[in-house]
Amino acid sequence: MNGVPEDLADLVHRAALATPPHVGDLANVRRRARARRRRRAAATAGGLVVLVALTGGASRCCSPGSPG
Repeated sequence: MNGVPEDLADLVHRAALATPPHVGDLANVRRRARARRRRRAAATAGGLVVLVALTGGASRCCSPGSPG
């Protein structure tokens, strides 16, 4: 027996076509990476805004001649 019987090959091909695609396809990996970059950029920008607000507010309230 040198090869795969034709009916077995057809059965395997039909079974392979019936299965869903692999979950880790490249488009999905890239989509998750983009979402992670967007979340990281948003968190960085939010942190920077908070840092500037805190340092700006602290310099105004604690500067010489301020009422508080």
